[in-house]
Amino acid sequence: MKRFRQIAVPVTGWLLAVAGGLMAQDEAVNPLVIRPLAFTPNPLFKEVFVHDPAAESPAVATGIKSYLNHQSTKVTPSGDRLVFTTSADRSSIGNPEQRIAEVVVPAGTKSAILLFLPDPGGAKSRWRVLAVADSREAFPAGSFRVFNLSPLAVRIDLEGKPFGFKPGQGGLIENPPMGPTEHAAMRTFAMEGKEWRPVASGMWPDPGRARVLQILYRDPATGRIQLKGFDDVPPRAEPATPPAAGP
Repeated sequence: MKRFRQIAVPVTGWLLAVAGGLMAQDEAVNPLVIRPLAFTPNPLFKEVFVHDPAAESPAVATGIKSYLNHQSTKVTPSGDRLVFTTSADRSSIGNPEQRIAEVVVPAGTKSAILLFLPDPGGAKSRWRVLAVADSREAFPAGSFRVFNLSPLAVRIDLEGKPFGFKPGQGGLIENPPMGPTEHAAMRTFAMEGKEWRPVASGMWPDPGRARVLQILYRDPATGRIQLKGFDDVPPRAEPATPPAAGP
C-alpha cells in the first residue's frame, strides 16, 4: 500500500527555522546523533564545533558534508538549542565572525539530518538549519522525504500520481509508485497565479532500502522554484532501550 504523510513546517521566505523543545528534561542526558549537511555543493566550513549554550560542556567537533552517509556525530545537549561555530572556544558563541548557525531540534528527536541553508537576510547567524528526523519511523527505508521551502504551492507527480505540498509543508512518500524499470517518471509543478507551471522533470530511481531527501526552494538569484535531492543511506538500527532498574 502506498502511503503519503504530510508534515506542517513553518517557513520564512524560502528558508526555514525549526522550533520546538529539544527533548524532555528527563531525557536530557540521552545523546543526539546528528549528520550536518550543506545545502550548497561546496560547504565553506569542513570542520565546525557544536556548542551547548545551556551548559559549560566542551564543544564537539563535526563536519558539514555535501552528501549523506553513515558518518555521524553524537552530542549530549542539556538545553533546547545547539550552536555551531568555527572555534572550540566557548566565547565563539557570541562572536558574529565565528558563529555559523543555531538550531532547535523538535522534542523527542534522537537522530537528525541538520541541513544548513544559506541565510541572505542578515540574521544573527549566517545559516538557517532545517532539522530532519531520520529514524526508521520518521524516514523509513524506500521513501522520499520532501520539504517545500518555497513560497508557492507545489505538486510532484510520480508515475502520474500527484503529491501536493503547501508552502512550508513537508511530506513523506512511502512505497512510491514505480514503473516497470524500477524508476518513477517525475514531473514537478509550482502554482504561479492560478496555473500549474512546470519546474522539473526526470526519472527517480527506486530508493530500495535507502531513502532520498528532496528540497523545493526558490532560487534567490533567478526567482524560480528549484528541486534539489540528497541520496541517503538505509536507516540505522535503533539502539536497544536499557531495561528499567529493579526495586
